[in-house]
Amino acid sequence: MLASTTAPIVRGVFDLRTWLDRARQCDQLQDVHGADLKLELGALTDLNAKRRGPAFLFSGFPGYDPGFQVLTGSMLNSTTFGLTLGFEDHLT
Repeated sequence: MLASTTAPIVRGVFDLRTWLDRARQCDQLQDVHGADLKLELGALTDLNAKRRGPAFLFSGFPGYDPGFQVLTGSMLNSTTFGLTLGFEDHLT
């Protein structure tokens, strides 16, 4: 008997792609392209954390593969914290 070629759907599993889409929909994800990984990523993340801003998705680092990305601040405010824990995005 051959095994099924489709994976079963697992409910309740955290999916980062879905989180990114939902954060974008509620304006809680900002794309940052071309920041310096060693000098700017930490400084921008620290300033953003102090103001409880949206999450940052960094990409396009000079000298790194094009697909390399870093997500920061995924739980800085009540909206992104709720998304991360799986709560509805309309809760405060």
